[in-house]
Amino acid sequence: MLLTLTEQGKALHTKAQSVPQCILAASGINLEQLKSMQKDLLALRGNLLESL
Repeated sequence: MLLTLTEQGKALHTKAQSVPQCILAASGINLEQLKSMQKDLLALRGNLLESL
């Protein structure tokens, strides 16, 4: 089975590609801060899982 996007779906896909950058800009932090935060959150998650 082959699935393809409609023209409307393709337009939405193109429009949605800017969402991550818009979220980052709205957050007020830069990419390095985001990466650091992600690393810290993953470590926290790991610590919490180990304590279960």
